[in-house]
Amino acid sequence: KICSRTRIMVTDPSCGGHCDYLTIETDCFDSLQCSKDCKVTEWSPWGGCFGLCDGMGTMNRTRSITQSPSCGGKWCPDIIQFKRCKTGSCSMIDVEGSWSEWSTCNTTCGVGISTRARARLSGSCSNATSCNTTTEEESVPCSAYTPDNCDYLKSIGEWQPWGP
Repeated sequence: KICSRTRIMVTDPSCGGHCDYLTIETDCFDSLQCSKDCKVTEWSPWGGCFGLCDGMGTMNRTRSITQSPSCGGKWCPDIIQFKRCKTGSCSMIDVEGSWSEWSTCNTTCGVGISTRARARLSGSCSNATSCNTTTEEESVPCSAYTPDNCDYLKSIGEWQPWGP
């Protein structure tokens, strides 16, 4: 970082003399010795209004610090701003997501369980982020009986035909 300083000539040389004094001086310093002001980005757009239904809410916008102040430089201004906003009316919602695929049986030999799940969004809210999100899960029994997976089946013979 190059810093500079100046000075002025207080008295002109007399008797035709000449002054070799510098009026500007520059030097190279460690970056910590020259003050740096804080620098920030432009404001982001205002975000959505969050709050209770049919009432007042809050929205915000932000900006980021691109250069922190040092050595007596100007401090950073606010990087987040809030303002009041009116929330819209809300209605009760109850939205179910699609069921996932059934999981593989949780056993490789014998009786086990297979499950599937789906999300459910419910409540009275002005935006999806303030709604209640729950997960529903279903389970069913499943079985896995194959000679390759069950050692005890390897010693058992084949089924006989059904009788009367």
